[in-house]
Amino acid sequence: MLRYSKLIAAIFISATLTGCNSDSDTTLEELNKHRQIWESHNISDYEMQFTHTCNCLDEVTAPRIALIENNEVVSQVATRFGPSISIGTEGYGVDSNNNKALRPELVSVWTVDELFDLIALEESRADFLEVEYTEGLGYPTLIRVDRNEQVADDEYTITVDVVIPADQLSCAAWVVDDSLKLTIVDEDTYDPIGCGTTVTVSDEAGFTETFVNDAPSCEDDEKIAMLGDRNGFYHLTIEKAGYDTLVIEDFGIGRGMCGTRTRDQYFTLSPQ
Repeated sequence: MLRYSKLIAAIFISATLTGCNSDSDTTLEELNKHRQIWESHNISDYEMQFTHTCNCLDEVTAPRIALIENNEVVSQVATRFGPSISIGTEGYGVDSNNNKALRPELVSVWTVDELFDLIALEESRADFLEVEYTEGLGYPTLIRVDRNEQVADDEYTITVDVVIPADQLSCAAWVVDDSLKLTIVDEDTYDPIGCGTTVTVSDEAGFTETFVNDAPSCEDDEKIAMLGDRNGFYHLTIEKAGYDTLVIEDFGIGRGMCGTRTRDQYFTLSPQ
């Protein structure tokens, strides 16, 4: 792993004396070198696992996986969004917002090519820039930026854990039975209350699916599984007698190179 950094003094220079210092030259040289390494592999379809650390919303800072096809981001999911919790007297555990799909147009996500462009942009304007690359495929693994050292909370870091080209992904064991799995709990007691719950899922294209959890063998802590192998953004309505109806808009289920990523989540219902 190679690391390159640049620190620019906060001084004003006459426009007639513009030029590059040695640190800037090194940053741009290494950028061009590693961009050429990346481009030489001709990779257009891949998954990228990354984290964007900043003074931002939870959706932005959650660890994410982006799916890039034909050099465009087509899906991204937050792999761990919100805390895991234990509920009930026996420590019944559920995961919160696992594999939450995020809309690329609302939450910044980059292709590798766009990360190279971002480095070039920040080299030209930021007070501090630090970059690390992988020598294998050449992509940046760390971009640390402080745009203005006199301003608080404008710093950010992008950490790329791994880039996996499509031809290196093994999908043979990838099986999706249902892309949505819900656990329903009481908001006051955190006891599971899945039995008697009705869940309706719909999307803007007119798709609708309703699941009524009233089987004789129903168990309150059993997950409600729906949607089959489907991804997209949905409108959810969760209803149960004696509880306020819960409505969730823009509920995202994403996909990866091997198919849909199951979203496993709990919801709490408020007693009336």
